[in-house]
Amino acid sequence: MDRKEILNVVDNVNFENLIVKFTYLPHLPLSSNRYGNGDEIRFLVQQNDVYTLPSESYLQIKGKIERMAGSAAQLVDNGIVYLFEQIRYDLNSVEIDKTRNLGAATLLKGLASMTSEEYNSRQIPDLGT
Repeated sequence: MDRKEILNVVDNVNFENLIVKFTYLPHLPLSSNRYGNGDEIRFLVQQNDVYTLPSESYLQIKGKIERMAGSAAQLVDNGIVYLFEQIRYDLNSVEIDKTRNLGAATLLKGLASMTSEEYNSRQIPDLGT
């Protein structure tokens, strides 16, 4: 194979679609019906022919926000991630990726990804300061 064939960037890209199906798995706490402060959530996949695809994965959190009488309850953008100290992706007990301070990390990533028009159109809430 000569150099022209190896470095041919003009031809269309050929993707292999070897993933045949997606399965979303529910997860409930192992020891009780809810998680407490400092609890760890783990999703174990113990089948050799199953792979996780983090780009297509999501964590759905169901619950209820309760507020004290006379107070207002409002979530900030992406507010649920502030509940987590860190998120880590391990594969075969090898840490692939880890993010700490998820709230700040996702806020900064979101702001850095915005165009100036998107940023200027955002409504900044009045926090009463």
